Amino acid sequence: METRLKVLLSAYACEPGKGSEPGVGWNLAIHMSRLHDVWVLTRANNRVVIEEELQRNPVANLHFCYHDLPVWARFWKRGPRGVQLYYYLWQLTGVRVVRALHRRVGFHLAHHVTFVKYWMPSCVAFLRVPFIWGPVGGGVSAPLPFWRELGLSGVLYEALRTVGRWVGEHDPLVRLTAQRAAIVLSTTQETAVRITRLGAKRVKMMLEAALPQNELDQLGRIEAPKVGPFRFVYIGRLLPLKGQHLALRAFALAKLPDAEYWIIGGGPAQTQLENLATELNIK
Repeated sequence: METRLKVLLSAYACEPGKGSEPGVGWNLAIHMSRLHDVWVLTRANNRVVIEEELQRNPVANLHFCYHDLPVWARFWKRGPRGVQLYYYLWQLTGVRVVRALHRRVGFHLAHHVTFVKYWMPSCVAFLRVPFIWGPVGGGVSAPLPFWRELGLSGVLYEALRTVGRWVGEHDPLVRLTAQRAAIVLSTTQETAVRITRLGAKRVKMMLEAALPQNELDQLGRIEAPKVGPFRFVYIGRLLPLKGQHLALRAFALAKLPDAEYWIIGGGPAQTQLENLATELNIK
């Protein structure tokens, strides 16, 4: 008979029915609870949607612990504004929370899930139990020759991201997080190289994105269109570093007969991409 472990997940972003980081946190928690007893540390503002979902679809062996900074210490955070600093402080203040929870529950394993980034510390790394870090990413940058295509906002975004990563790599708490990990799961080879330089003992590759089996089954039941245009599709955030401006230029140059390019998503680069599509006469 397999032993069920008591596992603590750190999932700052964790929300049912969502994609991106919230979907990663939620789906990993759901899948792990099938094999083990799971406690999830997440933000308090996720509580309502999580509890509504668990009321509709109860999940055995899955527990949630909600943590946020006091109101007086988070008045400056509004949506995405200040999220990086807030996340860092959330991890620092979370150490006291997870240690108290560990004294009560007695975990066998700690696992950091979200945010999926390697250049910030994780509060669960500082428990005296085996620690898994990841999947984490963030080590990939747009090559410098491509920066001139990013536009002013894109260059600023990439420059700030590069500075933030450099600061993170020199943060003693980030280095300690990497060194305490029994295994680090890296989303890219570039990230794996950077994490190894931080002192991680064992790094393996693993993507953070996946589809559950029921969605794969649904997709498999959809019949392919018999007639009509050949369609390309991009699904994701519209950020300059994603390179959709290059894809649009390639699509325009290809002059494919009876073809469409669908972009599904939103983000800072949306207006830039719409203007480019008009300029290329493919809108």
